[in-house]
Amino acid sequence: MSNVIVNGPYTPLELIDKSITDRRLIVTQLAAPRGPRIDVIPSRVQVGDTVKIVILGFQNEVFPDPLFTWTRVGGRLLDGNIEFDGKELVLERVPAELNGSMYRCTTQNPLGSTDTHARLIIFENPNIPKGTDDKNGASACNKSVKLALAMILAVILDLT
Repeated sequence: MSNVIVNGPYTPLELIDKSITDRRLIVTQLAAPRGPRIDVIPSRVQVGDTVKIVILGFQNEVFPDPLFTWTRVGGRLLDGNIEFDGKELVLERVPAELNGSMYRCTTQNPLGSTDTHARLIIFENPNIPKGTDDKNGASACNKSVKLALAMILAVILDLT
């Protein structure tokens, strides 16, 4: 038996006892969320992109409206938080290290809850040179420039 809320001038007992023909009667069925549908935008994520993981809807009508909580399976979100509340999770400037990360959205209302997952697949960005970062985040190009400047300075000091 499903739970029903009646919005109108009648109590539930009056509905049972009388034959109601009032067309203004609105019946709302209470339902827990089932089968959230998600989308990842853009569909082909590259290093440095801003990514949105969005709940598009459910396999059923949900009432009352659910709450959405996002977590990263096995770690913290990109901003360092453990969880984020909202229908849309935004990850800005995604690094290559997040490739393969799994994100969980728990959707819940007073009648129940459900989880759905999205795995983030990140492709190389052709605009970012491959293998240019060291452990400190400095690029190999910066190291070359520093070395050249040091050599020029050494030559100038040697000449004076």
